[in-house]
Amino acid sequence: MDVACFVGSWGWSGAGQQRCVRSTRSAVRWNMTAKRRISMPGGREIDQEVEIVAQPSPAIQPMRRPSRYNQEDYSTGVQEQEYRDPGQPTRSFGFWDAVPIICLLIAAGGIGYIGAKRFVQRQQDLVTQYGEDVALYGNTYENMREITRTFKKKLGPGVLRGQMFKSFTRELFTGGVMSVETIERVQDAKELLKISDSKAVQCFNEVGLEVRSQPSVLGKILFTAERILGAKALEKLEIRKMFRYSSATVDDLQRSVLDRVYREACENALDEEEATMAPAREADVLKLSQAEAENIFRSVVLERQRLREEEAAKALEEEEQALGSGQQLEVPVEPIEEQPTVHAYQCSDCGYTLFPAAGREFKFFGSDFACPQCGASKDKFVDLNEEE
Repeated sequence: MDVACFVGSWGWSGAGQQRCVRSTRSAVRWNMTAKRRISMPGGREIDQEVEIVAQPSPAIQPMRRPSRYNQEDYSTGVQEQEYRDPGQPTRSFGFWDAVPIICLLIAAGGIGYIGAKRFVQRQQDLVTQYGEDVALYGNTYENMREITRTFKKKLGPGVLRGQMFKSFTRELFTGGVMSVETIERVQDAKELLKISDSKAVQCFNEVGLEVRSQPSVLGKILFTAERILGAKALEKLEIRKMFRYSSATVDDLQRSVLDRVYREACENALDEEEATMAPAREADVLKLSQAEAENIFRSVVLERQRLREEEAAKALEEEEQALGSGQQLEVPVEPIEEQPTVHAYQCSDCGYTLFPAAGREFKFFGSDFACPQCGASKDKFVDLNEEE
């Protein structure tokens, strides 16, 4: 190939052969030989051969497939260098670059807030449902234990035990009647949920603040708390301060509740078991002394006897009125000796009183009977009905 070249102020021309070779970087270059003519002094000209090497600029190199060896040619190990214009300014991280990140953070925070709010609401609904279910269906210890176990699994660890106890007592006191069973159920829930006395006092005070406009509910809370808590814990109980009455009035109300509750226990014992002694378990729950329990039981027995006599007299009067409306016949009537329905035997040594039903003395007052209080034999007992 003939090539004519002009370099600087030198003019030269020549013919050479072009050689095409491949470098170690797979770039094409051209080696050419050319002749140049040099003018010498005296008008003489000399021809001189020169070698010209031509290599393409990096800016116009042909496109190549990226190497799989981290931009490094596998044949030579020479790493490709990315070309960057030195005059181009480096781009810094700006506000608009942070906008997508900020939006993602806001979206994640919003989703987390909604999820946490729903979780808290679910936990609160479960606590409320627990109080309703235990108050309605937990009438036995086994039922209460099963319900408590089920809700513990749903609620997770025991951080909500205080709220569960508070929910149950609020439902029980606002919807039920005060009885011995009420106190026992609160005590059972306290044990199942592992509530300490200090935590129970806190729950009672919080429930009292919620129902302070209902004196009857406050009375139930106070009555129950004084029978399941210790003396030290009762010092922190603030239910008495929530009443609008004086302290003496509150004491009178509590005493009337105690008398009514134990009288109901005595009535149930007489109806179901034909009891001859004051119910001991109920007296222990209500923290009644033995003398107080016996006095209340005796009054219940005498009241039942009086009511029976009144019913018998009323029935006889109605029968006489029915006969008086027709023809009356003079029929001799033999006087009938009235038999007492209940006997009362009192120990002459300690004063303990036994009330066996009439006709059933052999069952409750046998020959080997001994006074449960002082151990006196049967002959120490006096029949109070004969004295009357």
